[in-house]
Amino acid sequence: TVQSSKDKQILVKVFQLAMKGDPVGPFGTACYSVYYVLEGHIKEVGNVINAFLNTVSELSPQIALLYEIKSEISGLENDSISAIDHLQKARKIWDKWIKLYVSEAKFQDLAQQKASAVNLYELVTRSNPNHNVAKVSWGILEEKSYRHYDRALSLLNSGLSGGKLPPVVASKGYYSLARIYQKQGLHDRAIQSALKCIELHSLNIECRQIVTELGGVKALKPMKPTDNVYIGDQFFKSGDYIAAQAEYKAAFESNPKDGVVAMKAANCLWLINQGPEAIEWLRKAIVADPELT
Repeated sequence: TVQSSKDKQILVKVFQLAMKGDPVGPFGTACYSVYYVLEGHIKEVGNVINAFLNTVSELSPQIALLYEIKSEISGLENDSISAIDHLQKARKIWDKWIKLYVSEAKFQDLAQQKASAVNLYELVTRSNPNHNVAKVSWGILEEKSYRHYDRALSLLNSGLSGGKLPPVVASKGYYSLARIYQKQGLHDRAIQSALKCIELHSLNIECRQIVTELGGVKALKPMKPTDNVYIGDQFFKSGDYIAAQAEYKAAFESNPKDGVVAMKAANCLWLINQGPEAIEWLRKAIVADPELT
Protein backbone atom coordinates (compact mmCIF):
# COMPACT_ATOMS: atom_id res chain seq x y z
CA THR A 1 0.00 0.00 0.00
CA VAL A 2 0.98 3.62 -0.41
CA GLN A 3 2.36 5.00 2.85
CA SER A 4 1.71 8.53 4.10
CA SER A 5 3.32 10.57 6.84
CA LYS A 6 0.45 9.47 9.13
CA ASP A 7 1.30 5.81 8.49
CA LYS A 8 4.87 6.56 9.46
CA GLN A 9 3.74 8.18 12.72
CA ILE A 10 1.77 5.03 13.58
CA LEU A 11 4.84 2.86 12.97
CA VAL A 12 6.91 5.09 15.23
CA LYS A 13 4.35 4.69 18.04
CA VAL A 14 4.40 0.91 17.64
CA PHE A 15 8.19 0.86 17.87
CA GLN A 16 8.13 3.07 20.94
CA LEU A 17 5.73 0.70 22.70
CA ALA A 18 7.80 -2.34 21.73
CA MET A 19 11.05 -0.75 22.89
CA LYS A 20 9.56 0.10 26.30
CA GLY A 21 9.15 -3.62 26.97
CA ASP A 22 12.83 -4.40 26.29
CA PRO A 23 14.72 -1.08 26.14
CA VAL A 24 18.26 -2.44 26.47
CA GLY A 25 17.82 -6.06 25.42
CA PRO A 26 17.97 -7.81 22.02
CA PHE A 27 14.34 -7.13 21.12
CA GLY A 28 14.64 -3.43 21.89
CA THR A 29 17.88 -3.31 19.91
CA ALA A 30 16.12 -5.00 16.97
CA CYS A 31 13.32 -2.41 17.14
CA TYR A 32 15.80 0.47 17.17
CA SER A 33 17.54 -1.11 14.19
CA VAL A 34 14.37 -1.46 12.12
CA TYR A 35 13.35 2.09 13.03
CA TYR A 36 16.68 3.46 11.79
CA VAL A 37 16.32 1.49 8.54
CA LEU A 38 12.88 3.02 7.95
CA GLU A 39 14.37 6.46 8.59
CA GLY A 40 17.14 5.76 6.08
CA HIS A 41 19.90 5.97 8.73
CA ILE A 42 21.67 2.78 7.69
CA LYS A 43 25.03 3.45 9.40
CA GLU A 44 23.37 3.99 12.77
CA VAL A 45 21.95 0.46 12.67
CA GLY A 46 25.39 -1.13 12.83
CA ASN A 47 26.40 1.18 15.67
CA VAL A 48 23.32 0.28 17.73
CA ILE A 49 23.81 -3.47 17.26
CA ASN A 50 27.56 -3.38 17.87
CA ALA A 51 27.08 -1.41 21.07
CA PHE A 52 24.68 -4.06 22.35
CA LEU A 53 26.81 -7.04 21.25
CA ASN A 54 29.79 -5.60 23.12
CA THR A 55 27.80 -5.90 26.36
CA VAL A 56 26.65 -9.55 26.10
CA SER A 57 28.47 -12.77 26.82
CA GLU A 58 25.59 -15.27 26.61
CA LEU A 59 24.50 -16.22 23.10
CA SER A 60 20.82 -16.85 22.34
CA PRO A 61 18.51 -17.00 19.29
CA GLN A 62 17.80 -13.32 19.84
CA ILE A 63 21.49 -12.57 19.27
CA ALA A 64 21.30 -14.53 16.02
CA LEU A 65 18.52 -12.16 14.96
CA LEU A 66 20.82 -9.18 15.44
CA TYR A 67 23.56 -10.78 13.34
CA GLU A 68 20.93 -11.42 10.66
CA ILE A 69 19.99 -7.74 10.71
CA LYS A 70 23.70 -6.84 10.42
CA SER A 71 23.91 -9.06 7.33
CA GLU A 72 21.02 -7.18 5.75
CA ILE A 73 22.75 -3.88 6.45
CA SER A 74 25.95 -5.18 4.86
CA GLY A 75 23.85 -6.18 1.88
CA LEU A 76 22.46 -2.65 1.64
CA GLU A 77 26.08 -1.46 1.53
CA ASN A 78 26.93 -4.00 -1.20
CA ASP A 79 29.34 -5.78 1.15
CA SER A 80 28.56 -9.46 0.51
CA ILE A 81 31.65 -10.75 2.32
CA SER A 82 30.67 -9.08 5.61
CA ALA A 83 27.08 -10.24 5.14
CA ILE A 84 28.30 -13.84 4.82
CA ASP A 85 30.41 -13.47 7.96
CA HIS A 86 27.45 -12.17 9.99
CA LEU A 87 25.19 -14.97 8.75
CA GLN A 88 27.74 -17.64 9.59
CA LYS A 89 28.00 -16.24 13.12
CA ALA A 90 24.21 -16.33 13.35
CA ARG A 91 24.13 -19.95 12.15
CA LYS A 92 26.57 -20.99 14.88
CA ILE A 93 24.11 -19.61 17.41
CA TRP A 94 20.85 -20.80 15.80
CA ASP A 95 21.62 -23.50 13.24
CA LYS A 96 17.97 -24.49 12.73
CA TRP A 97 16.92 -21.08 11.33
CA ILE A 98 16.57 -21.94 7.64
CA LYS A 99 16.41 -18.33 6.50
CA LEU A 100 20.05 -17.89 7.44
CA TYR A 101 21.12 -20.55 4.94
CA VAL A 102 19.02 -19.06 2.13
CA SER A 103 20.33 -15.56 2.82
CA GLU A 104 23.92 -16.76 2.90
CA ALA A 105 23.41 -18.58 -0.41
CA LYS A 106 22.22 -15.30 -1.95
CA PHE A 107 25.31 -13.45 -0.75
CA GLN A 108 27.64 -16.31 -1.76
CA ASP A 109 26.16 -15.98 -5.25
CA LEU A 110 26.74 -12.22 -5.24
CA ALA A 111 30.32 -12.81 -4.07
CA GLN A 112 30.86 -15.11 -7.08
CA GLN A 113 31.09 -18.17 -4.82
CA LYS A 114 28.62 -20.09 -6.98
CA ALA A 115 29.50 -23.59 -5.75
CA SER A 116 29.03 -22.53 -2.12
CA ALA A 117 25.66 -21.02 -3.00
CA VAL A 118 24.53 -24.23 -4.73
CA ASN A 119 25.63 -26.32 -1.73
CA LEU A 120 23.55 -24.14 0.60
CA TYR A 121 20.46 -24.23 -1.62
CA GLU A 122 20.79 -28.00 -1.89
CA LEU A 123 21.10 -28.27 1.90
CA VAL A 124 17.95 -26.19 2.39
CA THR A 125 15.85 -28.12 -0.13
CA ARG A 126 16.94 -31.43 1.40
CA SER A 127 15.89 -30.16 4.81
CA ASN A 128 12.66 -28.63 3.48
CA PRO A 129 11.59 -29.90 0.02
CA ASN A 130 8.83 -27.26 -0.03
CA HIS A 131 11.12 -24.25 0.39
CA ASN A 132 10.09 -22.47 -2.80
CA VAL A 133 12.36 -19.43 -2.36
CA ALA A 134 15.40 -21.72 -2.25
CA LYS A 135 14.23 -23.69 -5.29
CA VAL A 136 13.56 -20.61 -7.41
CA SER A 137 16.80 -18.91 -6.36
CA TRP A 138 18.75 -22.08 -7.10
CA GLY A 139 17.02 -22.40 -10.47
CA ILE A 140 17.95 -18.83 -11.39
CA LEU A 141 21.58 -19.55 -10.51
CA GLU A 142 21.59 -22.74 -12.61
CA GLU A 143 20.13 -20.88 -15.61
CA LYS A 144 22.22 -17.74 -15.38
CA SER A 145 25.61 -19.01 -14.19
CA TYR A 146 25.82 -22.63 -15.34
CA ARG A 147 23.30 -22.83 -18.23
CA HIS A 148 21.97 -26.08 -16.79
CA TYR A 149 18.58 -25.50 -18.38
CA ASP A 150 16.92 -28.83 -17.56
CA ARG A 151 17.78 -28.56 -13.88
CA ALA A 152 16.81 -24.89 -13.86
CA LEU A 153 13.42 -25.63 -15.44
CA SER A 154 12.71 -28.32 -12.87
CA LEU A 155 13.60 -26.08 -9.94
CA LEU A 156 11.86 -22.98 -11.31
CA ASN A 157 8.61 -24.68 -12.28
CA SER A 158 8.45 -26.49 -8.95
CA GLY A 159 9.19 -23.37 -6.91
CA LEU A 160 6.97 -20.98 -8.86
CA SER A 161 3.97 -23.33 -8.72
CA GLY A 162 4.51 -24.38 -5.12
CA GLY A 163 2.86 -21.47 -3.31
CA LYS A 164 3.18 -17.79 -2.46
CA LEU A 165 6.58 -16.21 -3.07
CA PRO A 166 8.03 -12.74 -2.45
CA PRO A 167 7.33 -10.75 -5.64
CA VAL A 168 11.02 -9.98 -6.16
CA VAL A 169 11.96 -13.67 -6.16
CA ALA A 170 9.00 -14.66 -8.31
CA SER A 171 9.64 -11.94 -10.93
CA LYS A 172 13.27 -12.98 -11.30
CA GLY A 173 12.19 -16.61 -11.53
CA TYR A 174 9.74 -15.91 -14.34
CA TYR A 175 12.41 -13.93 -16.16
CA SER A 176 14.73 -16.94 -16.04
CA LEU A 177 11.90 -19.15 -17.31
CA ALA A 178 11.23 -16.74 -20.16
CA ARG A 179 14.91 -16.77 -21.14
CA ILE A 180 15.03 -20.56 -21.18
CA TYR A 181 11.82 -20.94 -23.19
CA GLN A 182 13.01 -18.29 -25.66
CA LYS A 183 16.27 -20.20 -26.17
CA GLN A 184 14.30 -23.42 -26.70
CA GLY A 185 12.05 -21.78 -29.30
CA LEU A 186 8.94 -22.16 -27.10
CA HIS A 187 7.73 -18.65 -27.80
CA ASP A 188 4.24 -18.87 -26.31
CA ARG A 189 5.64 -20.12 -23.01
CA ALA A 190 8.34 -17.45 -23.11
CA ILE A 191 5.72 -14.71 -23.57
CA GLN A 192 3.55 -16.10 -20.76
CA SER A 193 6.51 -16.24 -18.37
CA ALA A 194 7.68 -12.74 -19.34
CA LEU A 195 4.17 -11.33 -18.79
CA LYS A 196 4.04 -12.89 -15.32
CA CYS A 197 7.39 -11.26 -14.60
CA ILE A 198 6.04 -7.89 -15.74
CA GLU A 199 2.96 -8.25 -13.51
CA LEU A 200 5.37 -8.40 -10.58
CA HIS A 201 7.90 -5.83 -11.86
CA SER A 202 6.22 -3.50 -14.31
CA LEU A 203 9.43 -1.79 -15.44
CA ASN A 204 11.43 -4.94 -16.22
CA ILE A 205 12.92 -3.87 -19.54
CA GLU A 206 14.31 -7.30 -20.37
CA CYS A 207 10.93 -9.03 -20.03
CA ARG A 208 9.19 -6.30 -21.99
CA GLN A 209 11.78 -6.79 -24.71
CA ILE A 210 11.11 -10.54 -24.82
CA VAL A 211 7.38 -9.95 -25.14
CA THR A 212 7.90 -7.37 -27.90
CA GLU A 213 10.40 -9.49 -29.85
CA LEU A 214 8.08 -12.50 -29.79
CA GLY A 215 5.00 -10.57 -30.90
CA GLY A 216 3.09 -10.32 -27.63
CA VAL A 217 3.23 -6.53 -27.26
CA LYS A 218 -0.60 -6.18 -27.27
CA ALA A 219 -0.71 -8.04 -23.95
CA LEU A 220 1.37 -5.42 -22.12
CA LYS A 221 -0.67 -3.41 -19.62
CA PRO A 222 0.12 -0.20 -17.70
CA MET A 223 0.49 -0.50 -13.91
CA LYS A 224 -1.32 1.48 -11.21
CA PRO A 225 0.74 3.73 -8.90
CA THR A 226 -0.02 1.52 -5.88
CA ASP A 227 1.38 -1.48 -7.75
CA ASN A 228 4.59 0.41 -8.45
CA VAL A 229 5.03 1.32 -4.78
CA TYR A 230 4.44 -2.24 -3.60
CA ILE A 231 6.89 -3.63 -6.16
CA GLY A 232 9.41 -0.92 -5.26
CA ASP A 233 9.18 -1.91 -1.60
CA GLN A 234 9.93 -5.53 -2.49
CA PHE A 235 12.97 -4.55 -4.55
CA PHE A 236 14.21 -2.28 -1.76
CA LYS A 237 13.99 -5.15 0.73
CA SER A 238 16.04 -7.33 -1.62
CA GLY A 239 18.70 -4.62 -2.02
CA ASP A 240 17.94 -3.88 -5.68
CA TYR A 241 17.87 -0.09 -5.31
CA ILE A 242 18.12 0.65 -9.03
CA ALA A 243 14.91 -1.26 -9.71
CA ALA A 244 13.27 0.16 -6.58
CA GLN A 245 13.94 3.81 -7.43
CA ALA A 246 12.53 3.28 -10.94
CA GLU A 247 9.27 1.92 -9.47
CA TYR A 248 9.02 4.77 -6.94
CA LYS A 249 9.62 7.37 -9.64
CA ALA A 250 6.90 5.84 -11.82
CA ALA A 251 4.48 5.91 -8.88
CA PHE A 252 5.27 9.56 -8.10
CA GLU A 253 4.80 10.61 -11.71
CA SER A 254 1.30 9.12 -11.54
CA ASN A 255 0.58 10.71 -8.16
CA PRO A 256 2.75 13.86 -7.61
CA LYS A 257 1.12 14.49 -4.22
CA ASP A 258 2.65 11.37 -2.66
CA GLY A 259 5.64 12.80 -0.81
CA VAL A 260 6.51 9.52 0.92
CA VAL A 261 7.11 7.71 -2.35
CA ALA A 262 9.33 10.57 -3.55
CA MET A 263 11.26 10.23 -0.28
CA LYS A 264 11.68 6.53 -0.98
CA ALA A 265 13.06 7.34 -4.42
CA ALA A 266 15.49 9.82 -2.86
CA ASN A 267 16.68 7.23 -0.35
CA CYS A 268 17.34 4.67 -3.09
CA LEU A 269 19.20 7.22 -5.20
CA TRP A 270 21.39 8.11 -2.22
CA LEU A 271 22.19 4.44 -1.65
CA ILE A 272 23.39 4.07 -5.26
CA ASN A 273 25.58 7.17 -4.94
CA GLN A 274 23.40 9.48 -7.03
CA GLY A 275 23.65 12.39 -4.58
CA PRO A 276 22.48 15.34 -6.74
CA GLU A 277 19.44 13.43 -8.04
CA ALA A 278 18.67 12.20 -4.50
CA ILE A 279 18.61 15.81 -3.25
CA GLU A 280 16.28 16.79 -6.09
CA TRP A 281 13.87 13.98 -5.19
CA LEU A 282 14.08 14.97 -1.53
CA ARG A 283 13.00 18.45 -2.57
CA LYS A 284 10.06 16.95 -4.50
CA ALA A 285 9.07 14.96 -1.42
CA ILE A 286 9.01 18.03 0.83
CA VAL A 287 7.05 20.09 -1.72
CA ALA A 288 4.49 17.29 -2.09
CA ASP A 289 4.14 16.64 1.67
CA PRO A 290 5.53 19.40 3.95
CA GLU A 291 4.73 17.24 7.03
CA LEU A 292 7.71 15.05 6.10
CA THR A 293 10.01 17.77 7.45
